Amino acid sequence: MSSQSGSGSSYNRTMLWLAAAAVVIALVTGYITYQTYVNPQPPKNESTTTERTPYIMRVDNLCLAASQELHAHEPWPQGPEAYAFYMDLAVNTFDRLAMSWGQVTPPELDQNRIRAVLNDLRSMMVEMRETANATRRNDIAEVDDLRAETRKLGNSLRGATTQYGFRVCNQLFAT
Repeated sequence: MSSQSGSGSSYNRTMLWLAAAAVVIALVTGYITYQTYVNPQPPKNESTTTERTPYIMRVDNLCLAASQELHAHEPWPQGPEAYAFYMDLAVNTFDRLAMSWGQVTPPELDQNRIRAVLNDLRSMMVEMRETANATRRNDIAEVDDLRAETRKLGNSLRGATTQYGFRVCNQLFAT
């Protein structure tokens, strides 16, 4: 009988080891499941603030120069010709800004995001150019529609540049 009780205690120890192993496996599986599904790490699809800062500083300097160029012509005379002149000046200034900005390489993970901002800037320039032309034709209804679209694009640019971290460019697009 003692040989049977000895094999029983061996059996009990084996079962305890199997139960402990099952608990450890369950805990590891639970942890992996939690990390994967409940608390996933987001994929790295944007640059860090540290990676962005030099880029932001360079582009903000370009925006500062553009802002100074626009403000150098203040105060503005009144009337349609003055407004058309301002629109032309702004388009030319923004065109130079877009070309210079496009030559500054953004952080790799942000290239699509910055490309979208530059596309919006170019779209706003088109609206501004059309506004200047409509002003010269004295087409008030079209001017009002184009100004609304320009404001919408400007607000979008301002939001996107603010969210990215720009401190000067976002103010340049205030409408």
